[in-house]
Amino acid sequence: MNSQNEGYFPHYAKLCKARERPRYSDERFRRFFDEAEEVYWWWREENMKITGTSKNDIRAKVELLNKYKDKLEFDIAAKYGVHPIDEDKEGKFTGQSGIFSSILEEFLYYLFKDVIPQGAVMRRKAYAGLVIMPKNIQELVEGSMKAIVETRDLDFIIGAEYVVVIKPKTTLDRLTSSSQRLEATIAIVAFECKTNIDKSMIDRCIADAEILKRGNPNLLYVVLAEYLDFNLEAVPLRATKVDQIYILRRMKRLPSGKRTLEALKDREPIHYDLVLDLFELVKNHLEYGTEEALKRGKLI
Repeated sequence: MNSQNEGYFPHYAKLCKARERPRYSDERFRRFFDEAEEVYWWWREENMKITGTSKNDIRAKVELLNKYKDKLEFDIAAKYGVHPIDEDKEGKFTGQSGIFSSILEEFLYYLFKDVIPQGAVMRRKAYAGLVIMPKNIQELVEGSMKAIVETRDLDFIIGAEYVVVIKPKTTLDRLTSSSQRLEATIAIVAFECKTNIDKSMIDRCIADAEILKRGNPNLLYVVLAEYLDFNLEAVPLRATKVDQIYILRRMKRLPSGKRTLEALKDREPIHYDLVLDLFELVKNHLEYGTEEALKRGKLI
């Protein structure tokens, strides 16, 4: 593993957090968590064994992802009647628990853990801008005004951590009481991960990509979803700052009247070729440099 991260496991964090919530404390949920944790550790350990980046390695990770999602949803959640799609059951998981939607986020860690550069980090918050807010001209001259780093919450980023020190040029050689030390994670790749992506979600992604790229034009902004849930003709996607949107199952979301667990079992798997395309897109972006661009003869 080439980063400063010992590990980045947002899905496991959501499992642990949900287990502590009183609303998920009855016997059905307790049994779900017991079985889910056992299957989760199998998934994590099998992924951590894969340290290569060949096509076969990527295929193995996708197969593990499909197996894990099916086990968690159909073999465990459905058995105890807690799957969020099971509309006929009382006392199920809500979408806000993040248990099922966070699987993709953690999968990205397994997918990219062996290709990110030395010193890079994987996080959720990305730098979006620096805001200076002096109350008057004197504060601005002295450097005592309030300064904040604006961030955007994303599902997964690959980036680098920076410290920004704000102080007047006249005190460049020393720190003063008015000097401000701000921390920022500058993303080189940013992801939004959705189970179903609808019109409001894609509109927010488009807005976030626009804001993030104002101060960071080299950012690669990618959206991942399992199912499409909006009219493609209603959104001019190629005119936006979003670099790519993957619908990993190549499916539309089932209509509300047909949204049952039995129907869900007939879904397409998450497709290996799409994940491979995503992997190569990100890997090429991480390896970009002016010398490499000139050798390719393609500068962008």
